[in-house]
Amino acid sequence: MVERITGLRQLHQLGRVRQARATQGAQSFDDVLKKQVDKTDSLKFSAHAQRRMEGRGINLSESDLENLEKAADVAASKGSRESLFLMKGAGFIVNVRNRTVLTALDTRMLKERVVTNIDSTVFVSQNNNA
Repeated sequence: MVERITGLRQLHQLGRVRQARATQGAQSFDDVLKKQVDKTDSLKFSAHAQRRMEGRGINLSESDLENLEKAADVAASKGSRESLFLMKGAGFIVNVRNRTVLTALDTRMLKERVVTNIDSTVFVSQNNNA
């Protein structure tokens, strides 16, 4: 009992169509890797930190952001986990491992002189050097 197998050509063509569709919008591995590296290098601000910055009138320039990112690099190289970054009369509690700003403090908050749950403090330089 031998039966002829039909439809293989159609199945093969269907596979080619699916493969072509998959590669049309696909990015190269290098592009995906670069995007992931860029995401991990940049400092993120939690929703809580964003609200605190808005409410306390803390504004950061591009230069300030670069300085904070460099400070995060320095803190990470020293093994910091949760750090207080001091810059321009403001403080930022940063989860160094996740590169996320958790909250922002203004000079009024810093006058209380007690910041808990941190393992380091970084004085952020204003001249692009952390």
